[in-house]
Amino acid sequence: MDRHKIAAAFFCAIFKAEPIGKTPNADKFFERTVNEQLALIFSVLYVIDTFNVSNKNNTNMDKAVYELYIKLPECLQSEMKDYTTNFIMLFDEEQKELLDIDSEKFKPGSLFIISHLFFLLDSYSYEKNKSLIMDSGFTPSREIT
Repeated sequence: MDRHKIAAAFFCAIFKAEPIGKTPNADKFFERTVNEQLALIFSVLYVIDTFNVSNKNNTNMDKAVYELYIKLPECLQSEMKDYTTNFIMLFDEEQKELLDIDSEKFKPGSLFIISHLFFLLDSYSYEKNKSLIMDSGFTPSREIT
């Protein structure tokens, strides 16, 4: 299994378990979706980042890139520019059932879709951070200390 599939598994587990208690009928979007936020943030910013940093085969460039925080895209065409908010807004109750292994509507292919989204976020972040490093004058032969 690769890091994106592992992240997708954690995402779905957090989604299902809802470890953070919610206020019933909360008015604010962030209060209603606290577990979804946790699922995304933990899966992308912890699981994928941990795998990336711990890879012993990283080049000097990779090490420099992975020392930076994972970057999420900005949603320029949305009223809400924050990627996390836009990502979470995609998941209504029906999409949640597609990811719930105990649901009759469960679709194993949905796990691949989430895994692929994490791959795309990982790739975006790598290229964004690499660009930032290259703009700062990084040379691949330079040793990282």
